[in-house]
Amino acid sequence: MGNSSRSRKKGFTSKKKHLYRARSTKRRTKDLDQIEGDLKREGRVAGATAVDMPDAQAPYDPDLPGGGRFFCHETARHFESAHALENHRLSKQFKNQVKRLKMGAYTQDDADAARGVTKEVLPPMAAS
Repeated sequence: MGNSSRSRKKGFTSKKKHLYRARSTKRRTKDLDQIEGDLKREGRVAGATAVDMPDAQAPYDPDLPGGGRFFCHETARHFESAHALENHRLSKQFKNQVKRLKMGAYTQDDADAARGVTKEVLPPMAAS
């Protein structure tokens, strides 16, 4: 009768799953240039830990973990307690993020230099 051993294709094949996940923005965090801009606006330096107490200026928000009081500015993540925030600051993820922030965000000039495109700087014209 029919071939029962033959399998049917179901939804996404294993080759297409990674494409679907790559487009997902559900857990997307801030990019480095956005975090760098926030740090500059607040007058902070990447990796410089001020006081690990809750932010007195941050209003309580019941929708955020820890009421929004325990926030890591370098990774743009909220935490439940000061202890969880301190453990995060000892983690490898935090330390690598601080290194990336200290290197600075890439600019269009960096991208052009990597491609080998240079900008010609001309001397100012003399007034005649």
